[in-house]
Amino acid sequence: MVCAEYAGVASSNPLDAFAFGNNSSGATVGRTSAFSTSKAGLVVVFMTTDHTNGTFSAGAIGSHTATLRTSHDTDGGLEDTTFSSLQSNITASMNFSASNHLITMAGAFKAGP
Repeated sequence: MVCAEYAGVASSNPLDAFAFGNNSSGATVGRTSAFSTSKAGLVVVFMTTDHTNGTFSAGAIGSHTATLRTSHDTDGGLEDTTFSSLQSNITASMNFSASNHLITMAGAFKAGP
């Protein structure tokens, strides 16, 4: 399990958008389904979990190269990025060093006041 805490996120109804992905066995890139945001000024957090040893490296969230925050060989990886404008039909991805079944989830969180 990977946990993260972010400052500056809205305290009421912070989740703007989310997406999941279930990447088949043999995947080396974990990717979510497409999602769109309804607000600007968001942080998008993306997590991938795996079922074997390996290392994660940063992928992309929309057109942005994500910042890898943590990579643990048997627990998963976490990356994020921020957007100052609305995003439409984007996906999030993370690279994995071994072929595996990768389960992914991304959430776009609104900034607080």
